[in-house]
Amino acid sequence: MMPQSIHCNNTCHSTCSVLTKALQQQKSLLDFYKSVEEQCTYPGVHPFLRELIDIQNDVLKRIEEKIEVLNVNNSTINAIMMSFDFE
Repeated sequence: MMPQSIHCNNTCHSTCSVLTKALQQQKSLLDFYKSVEEQCTYPGVHPFLRELIDIQNDVLKRIEEKIEVLNVNNSTINAIMMSFDFE
């Protein structure tokens, strides 16, 4: 995917479009590695694919954690904003 196809307009707050797209891409890549690893029996490649799967799992976890942090931050900001009486 070309970076130009993702546009960050800095208005999404808790649902970051860039991180959401990155999460989708990483999941697709992980699925690919898993399907190839199941078929591969070559001694030098199979362990390498296993390592790539472990790395992708870590990347997915980091992206999911960052999205969660953004959600919590946005919820906190919304709660603070709602505590003010704007009338």
